Amino acid sequence: MEWALFAEPVGYYSSRIEDVGGERSDFTTAPELSDALGRGIAHWVKDSSDGEKITVIEVGGGTGALSATVLRSLPWWTRRKLDYRIVDISHPLLERQKKKLKRYSIQWFSSLKSALTGSRDRVLIFSNELVDAFPARWFRWNGENWEEVMVVYDPAKGIAEEFRPFAEGLEEFGSDWPVGQRMERHDSYHDWLREAVECLHGKSGEWLTIDYGDRTRERIYDKRPAGTMRGYFRNQRVQGGDVYARFGQQDLTCDVTFEDLQNWGESLGLQTASLSSQREYLESQGLQDDAMAASEAGLAFLALKQVFSFEVAQDD
Repeated sequence: MEWALFAEPVGYYSSRIEDVGGERSDFTTAPELSDALGRGIAHWVKDSSDGEKITVIEVGGGTGALSATVLRSLPWWTRRKLDYRIVDISHPLLERQKKKLKRYSIQWFSSLKSALTGSRDRVLIFSNELVDAFPARWFRWNGENWEEVMVVYDPAKGIAEEFRPFAEGLEEFGSDWPVGQRMERHDSYHDWLREAVECLHGKSGEWLTIDYGDRTRERIYDKRPAGTMRGYFRNQRVQGGDVYARFGQQDLTCDVTFEDLQNWGESLGLQTASLSSQREYLESQGLQDDAMAASEAGLAFLALKQVFSFEVAQDD
């Protein structure tokens, strides 16, 4: 999955993706359908800055549509105090962002670590549909144990699945599942988050993570025996064995378990402030009309807000 999405020069995000939400796109995200999310984030930035000079970092800028709405929705006196930064590694999307956002004062970085270098002491970090873009591991319950779904290639037979025993580390999955049940977990995001939090020492602020999925595995995988792994190609949903087709030519994704994100963040020193549905989040920002409109349009996401305040480590 990592190769298909990010390998140079054939990965989907590194070379194939051209648009999001447009005529040539494979999928659409909430900012391309509505300004509601951007206005909600703008309210959060305004309230969280409290008149201070702060750094705002968006991780995974997409087409730039979300940043454009956020900045457009902020009062000018708030915007002029912002040090606004975007982290992205997709060259096609970076070109779209810079073209769309050329009127604003923005800096671009290839990693969160570099974006935090030279940032102000108070930082707001946010992302929309970032976690689901990370490669996920795929597991299957055989009735007794969990197995990891692997892929093998034979020049004569092509691609096939192979199931390898997974001895430990899946206790939270439980065992009360039908034989053949599949689940996913974003371990690569966990690794990335661990490295990211290490860069936060000496900083304080808030981290807002927005994505699709649900709070628990039970809510996600009930009546979904095949799991949620899927692809998108020319706005068509691709499932089953077809996720292995068109290597590097289609998006691959799966639902996000927010219970994992919450637990991982807290284990690294982040403190959960709230976990809410898209409607609850927009209403908490005073955007009741937007919340209703987003619900009617079928825009569904969860918002996890965590706060941090790390002291600079002292040498012994």
